[in-house]
Amino acid sequence: MTAGLLLATAALALLINILITPLVVRISCRSVSRWISMPVGDATQDLPYRWRIASGATALLLWGSAASRAPLFDRITSSNPSIDGVISIVFAILLVGLLAALLTALVRIDWLSQLLPDPLTLAMITSGLLFHYLLNPDYLIHAVLGAAIGYGLLWAMAAAYKKLRGLCAMGRGDFAMTAALGAWLGWQLLPLALSLACISGLVMVLVQRQLWRSTTQEGQPQDLSRAAFLNHEIPFGPALAVGFILAWVQIG
Repeated sequence: MTAGLLLATAALALLINILITPLVVRISCRSVSRWISMPVGDATQDLPYRWRIASGATALLLWGSAASRAPLFDRITSSNPSIDGVISIVFAILLVGLLAALLTALVRIDWLSQLLPDPLTLAMITSGLLFHYLLNPDYLIHAVLGAAIGYGLLWAMAAAYKKLRGLCAMGRGDFAMTAALGAWLGWQLLPLALSLACISGLVMVLVQRQLWRSTTQEGQPQDLSRAAFLNHEIPFGPALAVGFILAWVQIG
């Protein structure tokens, strides 16, 4: 693939991401408002500039990695390019731009409210399956298995933890987002993504623990016990997003 084609498709992926992001934010706002009364909706109606930059940068990163291994580029750069190949590339770019917008919204919403809205996770699963259908239909079965295994694996882990400790460690949104990771990566790369997510989550816990120890509540000393910290909810969605991006870039 020529450098010019890569730059042109990357610019298109960025443009699509910019256009799709406000719609994704609006959908996530409405979904979260059904569950909690805190003003998360007001906070997400106007997506801060730094989050828009993060979303656009993610779109470029994901598309750059995908383009390095997309077999359809061979069809449109050959001596006899295929119209179907061009159409498939355009749809693939749209899906990657959507993926970056979904990841950004999911990370921000989970960080603010500890919720992963079903419309966004379902859209991420569906877009992942469509992406593989367009670029490599032979890989679609692996994507379907990845989605099923991703959901079932985390559900089984959460059920076992609840039975042993009597506590809910993860919610249904975490299961759905892991299924989305499997839909995009396939079942073979799901263990890598989850391992990277766990490492990222551990780093987040250590940082939050340090911040927890250095803050107070309304001028009074905060309970610094280990039990009090463990009762503090820490979102897993951002760690899953980091694990997915690292795994996606690595296979590129």
